[in-house]
Amino acid sequence: KYLLWQQAVDKAVDTAARDPNPSMDSINEIRGLRDELIMNPALAGAGEEAALNLGRRILLHLWEVAANELPPSVMYGLINTYVACLDALSKLTPRLPAELTALYWIEDDRRFDKNVIDALLRYRLLNLAELDRVIAKALTAGIQNNKQVTILVIHLIQACILRDSLFTCEDIPATYEVFSKLAFVSQNNSGFTSICRVPNEIPPIVRERGDPYNMRERTTSLFDEWVRAMNNPEAEKQGMSVLVKLRDLELFQHGEVTDYFFSRLIEISTHHCLASAIEGASAAAGLPNFRPQDITLNFMATDALVRLVTALVYNGGGETILTRFLNIFTAVIKRDADERVGKFNARPYLRIWVGLLSDLGTPGKAFIVGRSPLTAGEQASDAITSTAIRYLKICGVFLYQLQPLSVPGFAFAWLELISHRSFLPKMLGPLPGTAVAATAAGTAAAVASSTGGLGQQPSSVDGALYFTLLAALLRFLEPYLRHVDLPESIKQLYRGTLRLLLVLLQDFPDVLCEHHMQLCEVIAPTSIQMRNLVLSAYPKNVHLPDPFSSNLKADLPPETQITPRMVIGPTQRLPDIIASKVHEYLDLRQPAILPQELANVLVLKPIEAKAHGSNYNVLLLNALILFIGDQAKSPSSRYHAAAQDLFLKLATELDSEGRYVMLNAMANHLRYPNAHTYYFSCSLLNLFAEAPVEVLKEQITRVLLERLLVNRPHPWGLLITFVELTKNRRYNFWSHKFTKCAPEIEIVFNSLSKTFEVLTERNDEESPLST
Repeated sequence: KYLLWQQAVDKAVDTAARDPNPSMDSINEIRGLRDELIMNPALAGAGEEAALNLGRRILLHLWEVAANELPPSVMYGLINTYVACLDALSKLTPRLPAELTALYWIEDDRRFDKNVIDALLRYRLLNLAELDRVIAKALTAGIQNNKQVTILVIHLIQACILRDSLFTCEDIPATYEVFSKLAFVSQNNSGFTSICRVPNEIPPIVRERGDPYNMRERTTSLFDEWVRAMNNPEAEKQGMSVLVKLRDLELFQHGEVTDYFFSRLIEISTHHCLASAIEGASAAAGLPNFRPQDITLNFMATDALVRLVTALVYNGGGETILTRFLNIFTAVIKRDADERVGKFNARPYLRIWVGLLSDLGTPGKAFIVGRSPLTAGEQASDAITSTAIRYLKICGVFLYQLQPLSVPGFAFAWLELISHRSFLPKMLGPLPGTAVAATAAGTAAAVASSTGGLGQQPSSVDGALYFTLLAALLRFLEPYLRHVDLPESIKQLYRGTLRLLLVLLQDFPDVLCEHHMQLCEVIAPTSIQMRNLVLSAYPKNVHLPDPFSSNLKADLPPETQITPRMVIGPTQRLPDIIASKVHEYLDLRQPAILPQELANVLVLKPIEAKAHGSNYNVLLLNALILFIGDQAKSPSSRYHAAAQDLFLKLATELDSEGRYVMLNAMANHLRYPNAHTYYFSCSLLNLFAEAPVEVLKEQITRVLLERLLVNRPHPWGLLITFVELTKNRRYNFWSHKFTKCAPEIEIVFNSLSKTFEVLTERNDEESPLST
């Protein structure tokens, strides 16, 4: 009975969808079949279990429909019809959404079709929390390159969150966090980055600059009235009057009207500001030493726009209004940057962004009619802070769309925004309500939280989002730094990035500690000082012993037994097939040809090598080195000997470039005292001692030395490794020819040796790393 009904539905929908003017008979036929599903006992059966079974069969058929290459009109017609049938079934049993969601745990490549899931979510026929876990697991279970999953997540962010506000990023926390991280682990970063640049990303209402609703004059008049109100001594009374007018006009009841209203306001305010720049340039053109950046702009209109938007958000509009405004605002910035190119002036847009971050993050600054009744007490304070943080997270998502790779002309303003005091401290500060608890927990708990392993919850508001923004900045700089091609503008941006990293190193080191591998992977190989800044970060409650102490090896800190927290674990980064072979080798030393096989797998095809600037798959090699070290864990592990053997044989199989990449991957774990730092320090020293050829020892020295010769800071693990290498007679370091191969090299080594001797003699004084 069911199969006959299903065939009838497919035929009826196909007939109606292919007809440009379907008759009422066709539509009524579809409705009749939908009603038959519920009313016909022979079809629907009796009881709740029968309805659930029918729902499961319909969803499985929907997966088949989505997998077939049908005309769009037919496919959408079938999806909408069957989802409407499921909605009717859900009235018979409230368990249906849970049962449908449970089907998504089935390993089926067809299950992640974006159109099916979108329709089911809009009818509330899926458990969003459970679906979040399903998608997150799919992203981390070795199928992160699955194009359908990537397309689905992008669609959820773009259409369901940003455009239609069906839910927020906080409703899919696992998916959002995992996807943002995997975007920088995968070689193909087009997934998450494509949110920045997609076809038709600038809405027609912004691109065409038309007036389809005949609202230009009315919008201008309303905004003029609002600007006057904000500059009136009775601003609250006058402003309330304008807000009432806006409500009565029902401007925010229709999406496209709202979009036009916001686009018009942005054009008015930025035009007013830029007009003042033209006037100022004309007045100052004859002055000596005149510079365009010295012109003082009139920000009255832009500031009024900020107050209007925050007033709308905090007076009932909430995330929906904020998302709509930011969607139009980012589109206007992209359009103007594309049109004006070198003449694009980012200052008005920067002013609006800064005002939004300041006012949205501080509810007390917002124009709130009547004020919130929550004005006192810890609970009220937390409620307001949580709301402000949600707004700032939305701003962060839209800032990602304006990253330098997407809008290069906005790069300096963008760097200022992600480092602004109204954004950075609040994104990387403690979660609301946790500061008091952390203090009461005592020093021991704080140390455990800072240095613990992979399973702990993040301590910041949204470190993953901020890491995403920081990585976007580094990725923009990477090609320039890799080729040492630095125009003056890029030099200034590079200096600003170094200052931002210094701020993070000093005040918010956790974001650098937890994401150090992903950050090192997007930093150019030539940017040694920048990489040192990232690797020098250590949790605030960790004490760094003096690396020049003569008793350091005997008094290893207890932190060297603790695995550092990493947002993406070693087993998540390496493909399962390679991981299983490596684990077998560490356990049985078989297959013996594994080092040779790995060396071959790591080599890129010529066309890929040209695109990546390396003949080797650097990300895969980094993942492999970390996986081996994490499996061995410590020199006392039963896997240690096999791991050292694998390191040595792999270094022998690789050519000079491959060895350099491999050694850098190991050196990237020489950080603050932790299990990885200790293990990779021992591994590099052992590799130096056991190296069968002089060239390998020379490369190990090169990797360590080039990191020491740049300006401070230097990672603690790097210092203890090089000190041990040069002081321990086992390695006989100073007898090697490469230390005296040229007068300049000999001078460098002699200078380092004398410096280490002086610092060792003063080991009772403060460590230079803490200055």
